[in-house]
Amino acid sequence: MVPNLSKAGYSFIGAKEYFTHDKRGHDHEQVRSSERVDWTAIRNLMTDDPNVATRIMVATALDADRLKEAAGVRNTGRKSTAHVQTLSLAWHPGEVVSREDMEQAADEVIELLELQDRQVVIWAHNDTAHPHIHLMINRVCMNTGRMATLSNAKLKLDQWANSYEKRRGKILTPKREEKVRSREEARQKYTLEERRAYVQARRKEVERTRQRPDNPRWSRTRAAEARRALDGLEAAMDQKVASEAALRASAALLDAAKGVQAERTYRFTRRSEAEKQALETEIQAAEEEDWALIPPFHAAEEPADAHARRVQDHERHVEARIAQTVTGFTETLPVRLSSTDGLWAMFAELRVAAVTFGTKLRDYLHGLAVDHLSSLGRAQIAGIRREASKIRAEAKQNDQQAAALNTERASLETEKPEPSKPVPRPGPTYGL
Repeated sequence: MVPNLSKAGYSFIGAKEYFTHDKRGHDHEQVRSSERVDWTAIRNLMTDDPNVATRIMVATALDADRLKEAAGVRNTGRKSTAHVQTLSLAWHPGEVVSREDMEQAADEVIELLELQDRQVVIWAHNDTAHPHIHLMINRVCMNTGRMATLSNAKLKLDQWANSYEKRRGKILTPKREEKVRSREEARQKYTLEERRAYVQARRKEVERTRQRPDNPRWSRTRAAEARRALDGLEAAMDQKVASEAALRASAALLDAAKGVQAERTYRFTRRSEAEKQALETEIQAAEEEDWALIPPFHAAEEPADAHARRVQDHERHVEARIAQTVTGFTETLPVRLSSTDGLWAMFAELRVAAVTFGTKLRDYLHGLAVDHLSSLGRAQIAGIRREASKIRAEAKQNDQQAAALNTERASLETEKPEPSKPVPRPGPTYGL
């Protein structure tokens, strides 16, 4: 028995396509037949179709946050999109294994890795001399949305495979049996503290020999470290570029929602000192022009006490005009009632007075509305200026970080060694 635990993947569809269809031919063309699939089995899914089961697993992985919320699980910690875990179990070419034996071994492995509540699809292939099966496991729990953590999974599978061969009555991998026996003898001979000290000493020795210039692995190790550092730096640069693109998009949205002030401020942060001063002068002139074109905003700049005195004077003026009109109308009323011409003249004056009063009242209410709108406009402009200041600060910080990353990248490019060809490793006697 040879178990092979692969690295967690990201695509259920890609794994399903590989397990369902045949491998590529000698001309590297895609083969779409499914002749190598002997049978399929499914766990924790209410279907027998692997295609439908794959789509359900995709939906479960995408719905992990909602499943956590429904189960009362805290949605914290580092997020991962590696939802797909693949595993293969291969028997020796001389072994005769039935479907029941394969499914029982798959269930034992699922229970060993504590994945009983995970969705699993099993494929059995017949394209090799050794019988083997593949398991595609959804790491996201369908009940709680938690991601499975396979700690020490390879060691557990190694021990299980050794005991599995013992149960079947024949050890077909003697090197693994010898490794298990030596590990058990060391566990009985030495204490836990001694074994930990031995492991720490070995790690220090490996680290010391790895850094010696005469070590033949030194150039390859340095090249691998440089490549990893460069990949990390490129990823960080891509992230910074994406963040700057998001910042520009947010600036554009702010410009569309609150006016051209945000865009002017963002452009201001990307210029040199001389250009910044020139652009500041241009912005100030544009603001003065805007204030001149909008009298209500300009009127709102006066102090609060001056504004209150102006409103009170206007009210007293309107009251005096109304009192004067009423007094004059009362004094001339007996004379005008004595003749028809006097009545018509009185009605005409009443009409003129009503029109005048309505005009004054309208002007008064218009002045109050204008003052109120002016206050609102000032508050809106203050909010836009605060947002613009934040964008200035974030853009400056991004510039500094980008400059530091460019410097570090240039230094790594100069120190990057020539990559060496990898040394081929001998493969197992049989495997997938």
